Amino acid sequence: MALEAHVPEGFTVPPLPSDRAEFWAKFWNEQVTPWDLGRPHPHFQRTISQWAAPGRALVPGCGRGHDAVFLARNGYEVVAVDFASTPRPDLAATLERTGGAFVRGDALALGEEWGPFDLFLEHTFLGALPLARRKDWARLARRMVRPGGFLAGIVFPSGKPSSAGGPPFGLEVGHFRDLLQPEFELIDTGRVSPPTPERPVGERYVLFRRR
Repeated sequence: MALEAHVPEGFTVPPLPSDRAEFWAKFWNEQVTPWDLGRPHPHFQRTISQWAAPGRALVPGCGRGHDAVFLARNGYEVVAVDFASTPRPDLAATLERTGGAFVRGDALALGEEWGPFDLFLEHTFLGALPLARRKDWARLARRMVRPGGFLAGIVFPSGKPSSAGGPPFGLEVGHFRDLLQPEFELIDTGRVSPPTPERPVGERYVLFRRR
């Protein structure tokens, strides 16, 4: 699965690296967002109680912001970051009501003054990055998550070799583990159940705690 297989006829995927704002601008400007579920991820809705009491949350690569708004409405102070120029209309106002913010820009370059965070929510951001930038994603997590904080993520697309191209580039639980250890401890993982209908290729989930 790659974006080329999920875009309308006549839409051309930009020949640019997927960590560039210009790459994603074409998708957002033409409203071609096949990765967008249109709602918070169901797994996050089912498991939010496992992440301890609400605190400060970082949602990098938030897209339209469905997951970020879900967290804010459950008491989190959320900082959501994305290149997206068309987030949901209520995103900034909803986040600001609980002390958070929407930051338009490169999440990997987010300054440490925004942290630390109790929760790092990963959903379609890591898989969208070129493979060479995965270590930068891990550095972001280490910089931003406080000791005792959590990283909750969706492993998607699971089962696709990372060498098969993308975005999205294939992900497995082992990729998360290799990127985050030893600073993070994997405390829970498994298949997303019930499956997300829009993602027949399958998903797994991970929950890490910062040591």
